[in-house]
Amino acid sequence: MSNLIYDSFDSIHAGRDLKEKTKKYLARRSSPGHAGRLRYAIAAVVLLFLLLGGGEYIFYMTPVAAISIDINPSMEWEVNRLDRVVSVTCYNEEAEEVAEKLRFKHRKYDDAITELLASTEMSAYLSEDSTVNFSVVSEDANRCARMQERAAECAGHYCANVSCHGGSTEELQEAKEAGVSLGKYQAYLTLREADPSITLEEVSGMHMCQIRRLIEQYQAGDTEEGQASIPDAASEGSCPRNQDHTHYNNGGSQHRHRHHHEEN
Repeated sequence: MSNLIYDSFDSIHAGRDLKEKTKKYLARRSSPGHAGRLRYAIAAVVLLFLLLGGGEYIFYMTPVAAISIDINPSMEWEVNRLDRVVSVTCYNEEAEEVAEKLRFKHRKYDDAITELLASTEMSAYLSEDSTVNFSVVSEDANRCARMQERAAECAGHYCANVSCHGGSTEELQEAKEAGVSLGKYQAYLTLREADPSITLEEVSGMHMCQIRRLIEQYQAGDTEEGQASIPDAASEGSCPRNQDHTHYNNGGSQHRHRHHHEEN
């Protein structure tokens, strides 16, 4: 390397004295002592860049929220501070098939919701009676509320029945341990209060519209405890055609309803 540097001086048009002085300076800098210090300096710079890059990577990949999406496909996205999806977990085969064809990671969660619901892969699951359920968990209450609002806004263009709920980190952990989405787990907890005989396995195999219908039956008093008619997920015509609505539930403490009608 030193020879290349020295040889390059032959093409430089400068005085002989200046060239000689510059060569002597470079020779001193190339001595073993200076070379060692140079290597240490380079190593320090490289380490600094690695630390900075690693810090940015950790910042980017650290989730600050989770959003569960349940229709029949059930999946969960972890979202970072930049509102980008950093992990995708599928809870049934339908979700795996959809996630395999669509790429959600590193996209903003609202863009990913739009892509999901607008895709041909989801068209088979979105009918007039379909229900799209979002469950959002974040230690930041403002972020949780904002994500619910945004999710409902995006989904409202593709589905008449949209339900958005807040959740706790405890519920999220319990759902993970049970191997189901947060939305399905919350639905199970609601149904279990009305009928302790209902099992999580029964609820996890149902469509969200079927779950919604069963909850409404209990709320209306049409179903007695222990006599619930659990619909088969594969059955047709088991979901009612309700008025278009969006339901928000922020951690179970606040409720807000919005009714909208679309003109053909």
